[in-house]
Amino acid sequence: MDNLLNLSERSDKSSNRTKEPLFEYNGKIYYGNKSQCYDSMCLFSENQTLSFETLPVLGSDAPEYLMELYVESLDQSLEQSLDQSLNNHLFNIMSIDQDEKKNESNLLKFLKLIDQYPTKQLSIDLLENELIRYMDERIGKIGKDQMVQIIEIFDKYQLKTMCLYLHQNNLST
Repeated sequence: MDNLLNLSERSDKSSNRTKEPLFEYNGKIYYGNKSQCYDSMCLFSENQTLSFETLPVLGSDAPEYLMELYVESLDQSLEQSLDQSLNNHLFNIMSIDQDEKKNESNLLKFLKLIDQYPTKQLSIDLLENELIRYMDERIGKIGKDQMVQIIEIFDKYQLKTMCLYLHQNNLST
């Protein structure tokens, strides 16, 4: 848990860097250090020959606050590589809250977002231990239909420790 950062605590350090338009998501343009963010996002880093005449448009159903945290984690990755005391990603998964309107967890939306747009520092397999901690603390707030979809995503990544956790808690499908 010590290696998880609250991104808002570090945002002052990143605010001095040049912010460029990165992509559009749900009608909003997100900004950050373009070369750093694109290098971190597997979608762009694995396709070095891509050139954009227009701003890329990303699609997902994650709420705006999750996308802002996602972009902030991209922008923080340079600081992470410079800070030798950190050896993990920069996203505090416990910051994922409930969708009060739908009375469901935003965990599924977050998992779909990083499944669709993984980064070098933020992917489902890298978050396995934090996901187990999240599930352990908030299992009662995740609906049955959502849980089935979440387990399908975990199965896709063959998360061994998660599989054991789900089996021990009688949550496996």
